[in-house]
Amino acid sequence: MNKRMRRSLNKTTYWTLSSLFLALAASSAHADSRRFAYLYSAGLPAAGVVEFEQWVTVSGGRDSKPGQTQFDFREEVELGITEKFAIGIYLADWRVETGGAQPTETTYRDSAIELRYQLLDPLEEKLGVTLYGEVKVGNDFLKLEGATLFEVKLDQLTLGYNIFLEAEWEGEHYDETEGELKNIWGASLSLDAGWAVGGEMVLKNSWQQWSDANDPTLQLGPNVTFRKGQWFATTTCLFQATDVASAPDYEVRLITGWEF
Repeated sequence: MNKRMRRSLNKTTYWTLSSLFLALAASSAHADSRRFAYLYSAGLPAAGVVEFEQWVTVSGGRDSKPGQTQFDFREEVELGITEKFAIGIYLADWRVETGGAQPTETTYRDSAIELRYQLLDPLEEKLGVTLYGEVKVGNDFLKLEGATLFEVKLDQLTLGYNIFLEAEWEGEHYDETEGELKNIWGASLSLDAGWAVGGEMVLKNSWQQWSDANDPTLQLGPNVTFRKGQWFATTTCLFQATDVASAPDYEVRLITGWEF
């Protein structure tokens, strides 16, 4: 199968998955919280609130792995500790890879803890600002992330920007290192009956051993959120605007959450 035919199939798969996840989003719900699947909000859960989130990310169309589809899953518990501080615990990140030349494989990736401290509340100030830190640990794997999260609310419109710096170590002696700078933008417009629509854009720059630069990747696409009561669902469908063989042509993420 040539590259043009493969990209055509990838686009068909992308829109099929997009339609499926948008339908799933319409049947789920939530009253507050996250409008984006990739961008992090500067807002925090209220003190004493516990929230469970189920993440599902489907991606494919990698030229380096022809015919393969990747499913990534995450279960997260988030706790509001104070009005300015929250903790998130990733119980498990795990992956299923299927299709292509390789047999189907399921692997545990890592578990993690994230800390968020709010400097400015977007509901009270014109600009919301939150500091973010995360530690991921897996089998012969360690990753540290630091970020600053920005958010602006303009009546029914929410604008957001995140800048992440990540350092990753892999291998038996943790001698395989990689650094990544990630910029994420998002916009979401509130509609009636709990709906919001918008879009997200993700730009990644990475370096092997912090010296050899990889090709940058740019992804962008639409997002939809539905909220009702203590339930929510948000989904974002990204496509690759660059032509990096190791990056997916399409990526669809659905996050559903329950607040207690």
